[in-house]
Amino acid sequence: MTPAPQALQSGRRAPSRKTGMAIAAEAATFALASAVHFVTGFTDAAIPELVIAAVLGAGSSAILTQRAHARGIATGTAAFATFGTVLGLTIIATGRQDAPDLTYHASVLAALAVTLTVLLRHDGDKSQTETRTPASTGANSLPPGQRPPGPAREPPQAARKTTSRPRA
Repeated sequence: MTPAPQALQSGRRAPSRKTGMAIAAEAATFALASAVHFVTGFTDAAIPELVIAAVLGAGSSAILTQRAHARGIATGTAAFATFGTVLGLTIIATGRQDAPDLTYHASVLAALAVTLTVLLRHDGDKSQTETRTPASTGANSLPPGQRPPGPAREPPQAARKTTSRPRA
């Protein structure tokens, strides 16, 4: 039997394969944008996009190969890519104002924001989704008015039989 990745052993959920694939797709779009900018001679954009593509590729690889610190690595790479994209979008908006570049950067920024949100949201998930059992929390931990699971009982008043005696 192979041991579970360390992230799973510590009780934290590992990022899903879908998240790893989404990051891989984002990396591919940056690599494609970099190639287009290299071909058109705009290396000022091509080099940073290639760096972002490589960093995102590392984050995706960490998730897809189930590395022990995959969530942290992926969160860091997504944050780096988000920062780089915001920087690039700012440069484009204040300089060239090229519509296709603005559209691409705005779209990939939205995708990165969703990815980063998914990665960060699942970090705090454990405390919210943890289920409690009466044995682990004590029998008196149920909300007021709620009974523990088990056979239905009649209230004490209804269980008593009242007999009336004739008065003398």
